[in-house]
Amino acid sequence: MEQIKKQYSAPYSYEQLIALRAQEASEFARQCDQHREEARAKRALGRSGIQKKHQNCSLDNYQIRYESQEQMLDSAKGWLATQNESPSCSGFIFSGTPGTGKNHIASAIANDFIDNGKQAVVVTVSEIMMRLRDTYRKDSKETEERLMARLSGFDLLVIDEVGVQRNNVNEQLTLNSIVNDRSNACLPTGILTNLDANNLVETLGKRVIERVLEGGGPWLMFDWQSYRTGQQ
Repeated sequence: MEQIKKQYSAPYSYEQLIALRAQEASEFARQCDQHREEARAKRALGRSGIQKKHQNCSLDNYQIRYESQEQMLDSAKGWLATQNESPSCSGFIFSGTPGTGKNHIASAIANDFIDNGKQAVVVTVSEIMMRLRDTYRKDSKETEERLMARLSGFDLLVIDEVGVQRNNVNEQLTLNSIVNDRSNACLPTGILTNLDANNLVETLGKRVIERVLEGGGPWLMFDWQSYRTGQQ
């Protein structure tokens, strides 16, 4: 027994080693969960849920230059805290010109979901439509029904570049179906767009907007200067 105690006397006590093993086991389980969710995203999109460019985004490393950004960030943190405490179908809409940080905040939220063992994906409308078209190929291993079910089943789905191709009926019907299925499953959807409120309602329809924001989800305006160009 003395020999065993001496073995664990430096640099950690026996109790500390037990605690370290528990911590390592917890971290291993978290990594397994993350790899499983990444695999699920790859089956649907051919890639992980978050693009490499945004995989290190967090709400803490978002750069604030204007007071309105602080208000936006507080709202985003509040939404995330509410979801972590009591998950709901209440989503969000981020509107604003390119380069104002919409993708950073959305990816930061998605990264938090993933870090907590949940499934989160940020995807553009064009990518959804491309994957959908791929299902029509004769050699496709994916079906339209399975793809739509995957997109409708993630704990968080953020759809980027909404409204880039306006008046596209097929896109509108596809997004309507995804948002409707996710709403029925009580899962939140995020929308990222360069359109203003009137044009977004015209593009998606009032019903889709209401389902995204049901339960009091935030519609946040990113109306400051672009990080990329310094222009509004």
